[in-house]
Amino acid sequence: MKSHATITNNRMNIDSGKETINCQLCVNYYVTWDPSFPRGCRLYGFKTSAWPQTMVHEATGGKCQNFRRKIMRKHNA
Repeated sequence: MKSHATITNNRMNIDSGKETINCQLCVNYYVTWDPSFPRGCRLYGFKTSAWPQTMVHEATGGKCQNFRRKIMRKHNA
């Protein structure tokens, strides 16, 4: 079975309002080892207990403009 990308577009159209940002699908999202701040954003350089998109929205008043979708690949089991 061949490995292939499941998406073709690397950026999400966040201005349309039709799609919601899911931080777990972003290349900049990571899980930290800190139980108090389990989620982080590499691009903005912070850790948080909330979703990073929430922190960005609170700071900027809008959706994250730097969302870049991870390219998910199927792996052989």
